[in-house]
Amino acid sequence: MNRTSIPALAAAMLGLASSAPAALVAHYNVDNNTTNLGTRGAAANGTLNGATYSTTVVSPYPGSTHSLDLNTGVSNMSVTPAQLTVNGSYTAAVWVNVDTMPAAGSTGNIFGAYQAASPFQHNFLLRVVQSTNQINFISRDSDGSTVQLNSAFTLDTWNHFAVTFNSATSSAQMFLNGVSIGTAAMTAGTTPGFGSFPAQTHAGLGGFTGADSMNGFVDDARLYDEVLTQTQIQALLVPEPSAALLGGLGALALLRRRRA
Repeated sequence: MNRTSIPALAAAMLGLASSAPAALVAHYNVDNNTTNLGTRGAAANGTLNGATYSTTVVSPYPGSTHSLDLNTGVSNMSVTPAQLTVNGSYTAAVWVNVDTMPAAGSTGNIFGAYQAASPFQHNFLLRVVQSTNQINFISRDSDGSTVQLNSAFTLDTWNHFAVTFNSATSSAQMFLNGVSIGTAAMTAGTTPGFGSFPAQTHAGLGGFTGADSMNGFVDDARLYDEVLTQTQIQALLVPEPSAALLGGLGALALLRRRRA
């Protein structure tokens, strides 16, 4: 290791720690059978319905000890819908491992807040679509305003999906494993930025009926009430360094300087 590598590493780790995203609405890390919350309190807590915690299929998110095992049929972590409703700019992000595709003509819901009956308004929704073999993001309100994006993916593989919606530009962007894979503008409707959402009926992780269930695993789902940058989204793929690690790196850097 050269003389500058330890100080450089310490500086890099400190920079990563200082770039942690803010404006967190809700965070479901499903580790140790617990749920971490954002700023909206206990009403955003998740309740398991048919889903279980898995210690055998754990996401690649470093430090994760569990993932949420979702099966066919009613299998979800439900949340009071209003707690995941966002009418302005936002970012939704989640680790996903799809085991098998939904039945023909069906979708497998991953993370979102939406209505379960026609006309199927979606505040935001990430889902697996059987007919296209893709992960789909969709948001659609009561006046017909719609934006959606799609991404290919591989079964039995962990991937990190994130989507941002910018209410100022009425446009969305999707990221796969920290890399932007496309943007889309809002179409139709009369309300820029989705200002006319009806009350959502379902919110959380997984499916609420047999027709919208996902068979697979999810982990570390997050919702922010602002548009995160690509750098901030990439930071979600790795944990912040611990205080002990940062302290140790700082001490090593100081020691190297004294010996120089």
